[in-house]
Amino acid sequence: MVDFSFHRPDDPWNSKPRWSLRAELRTLGRSIGFLALVAFIAVAAISYDRWSDSPVAVQEKPTTPHVVRPSPASAARFSAVDGDSLRSGNQDFRLLGIDAPELSQRCSKNGKEWACGRAAHQRLKQLVGQNDVRCEAQGRDRYGRTLARCSAAGADIGGTMVREGLALDFMQGGYERQERDARIARRGIWAGEFELPQDHRRQPRAQR
Repeated sequence: MVDFSFHRPDDPWNSKPRWSLRAELRTLGRSIGFLALVAFIAVAAISYDRWSDSPVAVQEKPTTPHVVRPSPASAARFSAVDGDSLRSGNQDFRLLGIDAPELSQRCSKNGKEWACGRAAHQRLKQLVGQNDVRCEAQGRDRYGRTLARCSAAGADIGGTMVREGLALDFMQGGYERQERDARIARRGIWAGEFELPQDHRRQPRAQR
């Protein structure tokens, strides 16, 4: 049977929707742009998390190197341990720059031996016994003693010991002039023959 009904092209009730390629492409472009934006945000967030966890991300303030400066010792009473060591309370001090004969060491003068180690100890005891002693610590030696330059009544103790010939300038300790004066004047151990304290320490204790 033939359908003779009439359809008006502009009748909204009878007209079929027209397919538009341009509209579909526009819609597809919006979708792709939105997905690309979401992907960019996700990648940026992941990258930021990784960067913030990396060691170079955290910039710490540079630490100032600790500088050890000479510090004044306590004004407590000092006692002489030997010819170049002091004690204050439970702290031991090694006079920096000098080396005195060991307590057991003996020197010779005019062919006769004398107890130069005991003499150095006795002189150091006199210097610190009745005077105001001040020390400036400058580190520690391998025995844990504080290395220090000390003064008694304003006079450098190490310089006095070397000048009187009861100690030697040790490892270029700054007392070369005092040692030269003592040697020329033949004071203390320079009046005869003696063994270097460091050589005496190398000997077995039984032979000292």
